Amino acid sequence: MKKKTIIVIAILLIIGIAVMAALAFNKNQNSVAEKEKTKATESAKIPTVSAYYGDEKIGEINGYTMEMSEQYVRDLIVPIAPTRQMPIKIKANGNKIEHMSYEIKSTDDDRLIDSGVIEKWTEKGDKLSFTYEASAIMKPGTEYFLVLTVSTKQSKNIKYYTRAMVTDQEFVKKQIEFAKNFSDATFDDTKASKLANYIEPDLNLANDNLGQVTIQSSYAMLIWKTLKPEKIDDTQVSAKEFCIKDTGEAGTYTMTYQIKSTNAQNIEEIYNVAETITVWTCAGKQYVLAYEREVNQVWEANKNNVGNAFIDLGIQNITKMDHVESDNGQYIAFAINGDVYLMDIKKKEVTPLFLLDAKSSKGLSETRAKVIKVDDKGNVAYMIYGYSPAEQHVGKNGISIMQYHKEAKETVEEAFIPCTVPAALLQEQLSQLCYVGDGALYIMLDNTVYYVNLKTKEWGTLVANLEPGSYAVNESRTVIAYNTSANEDDSDSITVVDLTDGKKSRSEE
Repeated sequence: MKKKTIIVIAILLIIGIAVMAALAFNKNQNSVAEKEKTKATESAKIPTVSAYYGDEKIGEINGYTMEMSEQYVRDLIVPIAPTRQMPIKIKANGNKIEHMSYEIKSTDDDRLIDSGVIEKWTEKGDKLSFTYEASAIMKPGTEYFLVLTVSTKQSKNIKYYTRAMVTDQEFVKKQIEFAKNFSDATFDDTKASKLANYIEPDLNLANDNLGQVTIQSSYAMLIWKTLKPEKIDDTQVSAKEFCIKDTGEAGTYTMTYQIKSTNAQNIEEIYNVAETITVWTCAGKQYVLAYEREVNQVWEANKNNVGNAFIDLGIQNITKMDHVESDNGQYIAFAINGDVYLMDIKKKEVTPLFLLDAKSSKGLSETRAKVIKVDDKGNVAYMIYGYSPAEQHVGKNGISIMQYHKEAKETVEEAFIPCTVPAALLQEQLSQLCYVGDGALYIMLDNTVYYVNLKTKEWGTLVANLEPGSYAVNESRTVIAYNTSANEDDSDSITVVDLTDGKKSRSEE
C-alpha cells in the first residue's frame, strides 16, 4: 500500500487513503493548456559554484546579488580536509569572471577571522576551478561562516554564503560512502536485510505513508514496501552538519535523486527523493543516529490524477495541501511542490499558472509557492517565495506577489519584496499573517507588517519593528492589534487594523 494525498472536491477535505478508485475525467480536455502556462525561468545568468571534499562534490552554493542574513543560510556546511584544502569548481554560465575574494567570519559574533583575494584559478571553456587554502587561524571542529564574492563583467559582488569546518581527522569520505551504500541497499533485496540493524521501529506509528520515512518507521517502509522503485539518476550529496568530539565524529548528509515506479494502471510515475542521514563514526565503525526520507511525486494534471470529485496528488511528504476555494465553489487553486494550478470544477479544466521545473530533484527547498486567493471569476492571487526563479530577479531572495487574470489568460507580477531569510524561514513567518483584504495583501515578515495594493502594485510598510509581545493577530488573521509605539512595555495606546478594509482605530489608556 502507498498512502496518497487527495483533495476531495465534493467536501473540500484533505484525506489519505490506501486505495484510489479510478474516476472519470473529461478526455476531451487538455490537461495542460500550453498557451496559459507560465514556466519558471532558471536563474542561469550568474555563475554556479560547487564545493568539493577531495573528488566528492559536497554541494552547490547559491549566488545572491543582494545581502543575505548569513546566520540563516544554513543549508550547507563544507568540510575542509586535514590538509586544509577545499576545491571549488565554478560554471560561469556565459559570464566573464573578473575578480574573486573570500571572508571567514565567526558564527558566534560575526567577527572577521580571515579574508583574501583568489589570485589564481584554472579556466577551461565555461568552467573554472581553484583550491581554497584554509587559514591556520581556523580551529579544527569549529564552524565558521564562509562568504565567497564573485565579480563578473555582467554582475558585481555576487555573494555565495555557506559554512565551513576544518577537520583534523579523515572521516568524511567513509561517512559519505556509508550513506550512499545505505541508500542503495534499500533498493536491493539481498543487501536490505542488514539495514534492520540501524532502525528503531515504533509499532505505534501508522507506517502507511511512503512520503515520509524515519528511523522509527517499519522495515517494510524503509525498503519501499510494494512500490518497487528504480533510481534513474545519480545521487547528489550535500553536507548539513558536523559535530566533532573526543568520542567520535558525527556528520549529517542529505542525498537527493529521482526514482520511477509503475502504478496500478501501468503508468510510469517519477518521484523526487531526499534522504537525510546522521552517521556517527566511533573506533572505525559507522552508526546511524538519525534517518529521514522524503518522497514527492512529480505531479501532472492528467486524467489519472484529476477526476470529477478528486485531485489525486499521489505520494507526497505533505499531509495537508495548500489550496483555496472561490466563494461560489466553482474554482480551486492549489500549490504542489512549487507549482500552482487552477481547477474549474464545472468545466473540469485544470490550468497550470506557474511551474517550477519539478522534474528536477533539487531546488524545491529553495523556492516555494503559496496560494492567497481565488475569486468567483477564476482570477488567482498567489506568491512565489524564497530564491527567485524569475529572470528579472536573478540572484534575489524574496516574495513575488503574482496575479493570474483568467479572462486575459496571463500572469503578472504585482510586486517583489526582497527578504534576507531563505524559503523555510519565510514559510514559518508567513504562517503568522498572510491575508488578502479589500484589494490589498498583508504579510508579516521579521516583525514587520507589509501591505501590497493589488490594483496599483504599490507596496510598503504598515508597521515595522514590532517587539514580541507587543502585538496580537486574531485566529482568522483578519485583524491585528499592536502597541502604537511597537514597544512591548508601552501600552498607553493600542492601534487596531481591520485587514478586511484596511481601516485603523486607536484606543488610549
